[in-house]
Amino acid sequence: GNVTTCNIQGATIQLFDSAALFYYAALGIYSFLSVHYDFSTQKLIFFERAIHFAVFLWPIVTSVVGIVKNLYTPGGSWCSTHSSIQWQWIMFGIPLLLAMFISIVSLGLLYWAIKNKMRRGENLTGKQLFLDEHRQKKSWAVLKQASVYLAAFCVSYLLSIVSIAVHTELGMAHLTLQVISNAIIPLHGFIYVLMYIRLLRLGESNFRVSDTSHRSLSLVSGTKNNFEMQSTNNKKESLFSADMSDDDKWEVF
Repeated sequence: GNVTTCNIQGATIQLFDSAALFYYAALGIYSFLSVHYDFSTQKLIFFERAIHFAVFLWPIVTSVVGIVKNLYTPGGSWCSTHSSIQWQWIMFGIPLLLAMFISIVSLGLLYWAIKNKMRRGENLTGKQLFLDEHRQKKSWAVLKQASVYLAAFCVSYLLSIVSIAVHTELGMAHLTLQVISNAIIPLHGFIYVLMYIRLLRLGESNFRVSDTSHRSLSLVSGTKNNFEMQSTNNKKESLFSADMSDDDKWEVF
């Protein structure tokens, strides 16, 4: 390769690696907002559109800055900002810590939102109580989903932060840490697939409505409403069901 190919490779890695970090953070925020707005597609649509614009702002700027300042140099398996520890923090380390912080805070807000809605639902009766119980089940499932994804996120990227911190302290890269972190980061997609499969199976089992629930509903609603609710609840109410559109997943309730 040459300088041009090294710049292209380095800028591409910086662009998409940094964007991935902010997408993970956005996932945590979106989980909180979904519960906060009772899974209302109308209220969430603006945020959904804004995600794809906002997450690429920093990555685009930093990837271009890397080319302008000739920061991308060969090192290990690919070209990156290996030669400057300061720029490693600016372009990757600090955004990674920020993404983790946002994800953790979003998880705390999500838990608070669920508990707050549970307190508000204590005085509900009849049909409203039945619906609120199902919203709570879906909300707890979202919390579990966000927690598992956050764990996978930290497992995938924690060694990268340790590697940069050790580099800063020693004044030189720690070869073993760098090799391990560079090997784990490309596996984060595989780790997320494993988490997805696990959550998919949990979702399919947790959101099946039992015959007992149908009988309970019949005691609190009329024949027409009872039929409509049973038809709705007979669907696979999984957050990950391939048979449901995005709108149906959130608008079941």
